[in-house]
Amino acid sequence: MNFKEAQTFIIASILAIISFSCSLNYSKEAQNFEKKPNFVFKNAILDQYEENSLNLRINFMELEIYDSDRIWAGKNLRFFKIDKKSFEKGNPEAELKGRAGIIKIDEKNNQYFLGQKVFFEDLKEGLMISGDAFFWNKNENLLYGVEDGSVKVKRGDELYISGSGFIANTLSKEFEFLNSIEGKIQTKNEENENEENSNQNSESQEP
Repeated sequence: MNFKEAQTFIIASILAIISFSCSLNYSKEAQNFEKKPNFVFKNAILDQYEENSLNLRINFMELEIYDSDRIWAGKNLRFFKIDKKSFEKGNPEAELKGRAGIIKIDEKNNQYFLGQKVFFEDLKEGLMISGDAFFWNKNENLLYGVEDGSVKVKRGDELYISGSGFIANTLSKEFEFLNSIEGKIQTKNEENENEENSNQNSESQEP
């Protein structure tokens, strides 16, 4: 994977979705919230379609729907973003999958909040991202962690980064950390050196 130079993203405001509490116990503030959902589903499956193609499938242990606010809230979920070409061929395969302890979906504004041990895996790129909580603005193609929350990014043996202030463009697949980070990035030169050393070791072992 070729990583382009990260661009600086500026977020003007916190997503309105984080201020919306529901009966699932997401935070201390939620304990005082009296609004009840219109529908509650157990072991539910949510399918989202775009242009008559299955785009996203989410499996919930519990799903609440607040119909008038167009807010959906779920817990203990797994999600799969479907590759469009594979769906058209009649053999749908996931290009992105993940899991989270909780999710809030602002359907009206295409804004999402995921919390409690969140994990994403881009199957095409072999890239894994994990953290305690993330916000996703689908309209702006922005995925970012909470300001002081730790986020880990891993790709095989060549990339491992941990830090805070994570922000990514889900369309271009560029990302950056705005705060301090630590980890390891293996460059192409290091890969070539490792290959050369491996070849030399193999040759030296030949009779």
